[in-house]
Amino acid sequence: MRKIDYPSLIPQEAGWDDEAAEAALESITATREVDRLVQRMLLATLLLSALLFLAGAIWQAATGAPPVHQVVSPSDLFQANGPTLLFSLGLIVLITSPVLRLIGVVIGLARQGDWKFVGVTIVVLGIVFSGLWIG
Repeated sequence: MRKIDYPSLIPQEAGWDDEAAEAALESITATREVDRLVQRMLLATLLLSALLFLAGAIWQAATGAPPVHQVVSPSDLFQANGPTLLFSLGLIVLITSPVLRLIGVVIGLARQGDWKFVGVTIVVLGIVFSGLWIG
């Protein structure tokens, strides 16, 4: 990954004093940290989901099990076994990745002290969870 020279991004003719330029640099750096955190979370959930799908496919091929045509709901997950369990878990992990992304954004914004956007993101999370609750 190439290193970005953030001070060179601030135009000299902007008339910013050193304090304003330093604040801008801190904001850019903090935003990049949040982006990296969210990127790592999304990559981890994608890889875990892919591994679960792959393991389910290998298990299905190795045992000669019939194809999985439907996954089980989270409440029935404990009764599932074999490839059905792995495919169901893979799908659940994949579906939860946007929720994990929102949680990562809340954590990152809270670390920055950007409470207005923390509140907005929590409202979005509330809407997502209420949609899951209502069905």
